[in-house]
Amino acid sequence: MEPHLVDLPSTQREPIAALRFLRSPLSFEFLHSLGLHPRFSWYAVQIKHSRLCDTGVGDVDLLCGQLEWTDPALHQKLVADNAKRDPHAPPYLWDELAAIELVNSGGIKWPPALDYLVGVEAKCAYLDPEADSDRAVKSGKSSRSKVRHTRNQLQALLELGLNRVVLLDLIANPPSGGIDGLAWLNASDAAQRSKGALSNALVARLAESSPCGHWVMSMGSVVGGNENFRGAGLPEKLRDAVENPLLREEATRAQRNELETRLHRVLEKLPYPQWFPPTYVDCTRCKTIHSLDPELEFCD
Repeated sequence: MEPHLVDLPSTQREPIAALRFLRSPLSFEFLHSLGLHPRFSWYAVQIKHSRLCDTGVGDVDLLCGQLEWTDPALHQKLVADNAKRDPHAPPYLWDELAAIELVNSGGIKWPPALDYLVGVEAKCAYLDPEADSDRAVKSGKSSRSKVRHTRNQLQALLELGLNRVVLLDLIANPPSGGIDGLAWLNASDAAQRSKGALSNALVARLAESSPCGHWVMSMGSVVGGNENFRGAGLPEKLRDAVENPLLREEATRAQRNELETRLHRVLEKLPYPQWFPPTYVDCTRCKTIHSLDPELEFCD
């Protein structure tokens, strides 16, 4: 069984939390708000700034872009054929079967077009049930220096020339137990408490004038499985991400052109997608970017 987020080393908690959230249906509203189809998009996890520009340091927690069919009309025909063949099936299944057929026949444009790119800066605090209530949330990034650092990270993503940038605050909670449905009620209560304990820090995360979006998800957990399979809690939008205003500036447009050139070189070396959504990780263990199996969170 995969460990709960609270049991992971601090260096792994943020990327794994972001990946679990991304793979959950609970992320669909979040992704839709950023102009991304939850399944028909590609994601790069922790891609290093140095791969994208000369001056960047650190990494981009999540870099996201859209996918396209090589023949959109054929996709629509396959969907219609599936609907005719099995009219009582749910519509998403018609689309899913059409997508599988097209993927197997090389129907996705790869490398993908890079005209729309989204950057996500993820933070992951965690609830310590042994601490006093006013100090229960750890790694909340609430000090002035931490707030300034977070804003600088978001500014760096804007300066890369990404279309939209969003801050995703995730909160990990210890697993809850209980008989029947009580475990889920306990997990939901813990998620609400930890989000409430971090509420003041969340308000101060972004400047009022920031174009960045902001979402929070307190990930309640239940004994017996990780947060995606035995969890509670819902994501909450605190503010919308708007189109990056720096794209109107010549220097940012030049940086965006450089970003697209470098990113195209990175993506064209990656394997053609075999599942949805295709996810790639800039792995610190093997020092390369590779596709991430949908059942895995770590590089073997």
